[in-house]
Amino acid sequence: MTKPGAAGRSKLKMTDSKWAAMAACVVVLVPAAAQAAPSNPADPFEGMNRFFFGIHQVLDRFILRPAAVGYKRAMPKPIRIALKHVISNLGEPAIFVNDVLQGHGKHAVRSITRFAGNTTFGALGIFDVMTPSGVEHHNNDFGLTLARWGFGSGPYFFIPLAGPTTLRDGIGSAAALALNPLVYVRYTGDEEVGVTSLVAGGLQARADADSDLKTLYASATDPYASFRSYFLQNRESEVSGGVVDLKSLPDFGDDSTPAPGAPVAPGTVTPDTSAAPTPAPAAASDVPALAPMPGDAQGIPPTAPPAASPDSAAPASPTPAQPAPSQPAAPKA
Repeated sequence: MTKPGAAGRSKLKMTDSKWAAMAACVVVLVPAAAQAAPSNPADPFEGMNRFFFGIHQVLDRFILRPAAVGYKRAMPKPIRIALKHVISNLGEPAIFVNDVLQGHGKHAVRSITRFAGNTTFGALGIFDVMTPSGVEHHNNDFGLTLARWGFGSGPYFFIPLAGPTTLRDGIGSAAALALNPLVYVRYTGDEEVGVTSLVAGGLQARADADSDLKTLYASATDPYASFRSYFLQNRESEVSGGVVDLKSLPDFGDDSTPAPGAPVAPGTVTPDTSAAPTPAPAAASDVPALAPMPGDAQGIPPTAPPAASPDSAAPASPTPAQPAPSQPAAPKA
């Protein structure tokens, strides 16, 4: 039997070390995450979710992110853009249905017009011919429809490789799959096309989010809590029509309490993110207002020093006038 050469042994050692690093991450991150107690009313299963978040971190580091980065580098840009257009076009019927269910007539006309135009004149959506014509894409989903019908978000969940969701958004995702045209079209290779669109869409979404995820993970002392905060606030803003800026998120320590003397972050999310946030009392929301992330420190005015009281004010020290030589100083009482 032929023995492996030096190059083969080196390759085996590198592979073994990679899997050993993955195992070490699981051993360190997962048990610690599973012991966490719930600290947010919207996340009653926080211990389980932190457990899954730890698994996701390992899978993302060694599998998902390398695959997304490799997909972005290896796949020619025109092909990536074409796949992105096709996937977006396949989502227009679901957006149209939700626009109708929410009573947004103008948006519904725009969605169905985009789908018809890009499917016919854009070669099944490979080319986006409607955006240059002024018919732009907008997002909508059944989770938002349920929210605007008065349904609460329900508990928060984190699913490895799939990401964060809520009970309401999980139902919405199932409805979106039912409204995908590929589910009802039968042709040779339909399963391969469906799997390809799903994988390509996931890799493209992960590659697009890479910069924001780096910022979040590098700035947060508790990545899980910050990730949860961003997701919940973003979904809430989509329901109300606002915008969430990643840099405006609070930072989370292990005890979920602000650092002593730190300014309080804004308790509400406003649509205008260009204005500098001002400290305000925490509003009733899913996530308490805490100290800002380090990346947002410059956007918050410094805390003004407390005004000095009359008793503590330093006495003025003007140069006293010299008494006349012929007048002795008054005796002290």
